[in-house]
Amino acid sequence: MPMSKISHFTRKAVQLAKNAVGGFAEYAVLSLHCLRVYLRNCTEKPSTC
Repeated sequence: MPMSKISHFTRKAVQLAKNAVGGFAEYAVLSLHCLRVYLRNCTEKPSTC
């Protein structure tokens, strides 16, 4: 998977997490969780990425 695609996803996930929660710790954990799920889905079903 190209790094730019991961960067784009991470940037969007961080922005959404910041809007959903308030503090740094909460949105950092939420963003990392989103990235983990995204990467897991990409390894299981590469056609979805």
